Amino acid sequence: MSIKDGEVNKTRKEGVVHVLPRDTSRPSSDSPALEDRTPVVTGNGTVDSYVVYILSTAFKGAIKIGKAAMEVGLSASMMAVNALEHGLGDKYDQSIVDPLYKATVALGFGFGLKCSDTSSDGSRVMYKHMTLSSILLVQAMAQLDAASRTLVHNLHVDDGASGGLSPGERSEWQSSCVGAMAVVHTVRALEMSGAFQVFLPSVNEDMQWKIDLIAQATDSDFGILFQVKSRYDGTTMCNIVRSDTAQNGDTHFLKGARRFMNDTTGFWVPVNVEVRSNDTYTHPLDEDVLRALKEMARS
Repeated sequence: MSIKDGEVNKTRKEGVVHVLPRDTSRPSSDSPALEDRTPVVTGNGTVDSYVVYILSTAFKGAIKIGKAAMEVGLSASMMAVNALEHGLGDKYDQSIVDPLYKATVALGFGFGLKCSDTSSDGSRVMYKHMTLSSILLVQAMAQLDAASRTLVHNLHVDDGASGGLSPGERSEWQSSCVGAMAVVHTVRALEMSGAFQVFLPSVNEDMQWKIDLIAQATDSDFGILFQVKSRYDGTTMCNIVRSDTAQNGDTHFLKGARRFMNDTTGFWVPVNVEVRSNDTYTHPLDEDVLRALKEMARS
């Protein structure tokens, strides 16, 4: 199912009051202003097997620190995480390898905590790190070409480079990469539409509000808040989340979108996207959806 013209027009005419009423009962959320954010863009950068080796080593090291966190204390563990050095020097594009490395360490530390019997404080730290990892991974993967994305995704294939990742560790890493690529493919589709500037959410917007991507029209006050999920089969879907028909799984996202609106002017629509996860397609949002989004942005 994809967005239909009738739904687009109905949404636009009925406006914010019906689709996404402001949550005036809550105080300002202090969400960063769009003009203070750096747009996320796609590119064709590259990484090599040495980078993958460093990522694998850092991932394993961060997992060990995370597993020991409850014994040595979160503060001490954070100091150890911050002390990990990647040592890649100036040979590589730092705008790619730095977020890749930080994403790897954050995911490893979070996964290590996840495997431990953590307190409520530990759980909050775990979710924060895993959320930060997902944002950084999108930022980095968006700038890589297809071959490099595959190399990073297959972190576990070469036993020498992987450091002997366990099945659970491999699954966690690949699941994170697949989720990041679903967001990246959505970014590319929005870029191809030529109608939007795209931003990544803050950690709080992602973790608490379930917002994976923010798209603002380039020539109007219209914007879209995306919740992106990956699918291993079927077709890509893109659906407006309406306040009168929201399902249980949309509740947190809809509330988060309302909180986002408290600090942001303009007309915002929450949209669920489910992206079929493979590396062969170039249009994760089909032509009908792209046409509908462009119409929404320019009407």
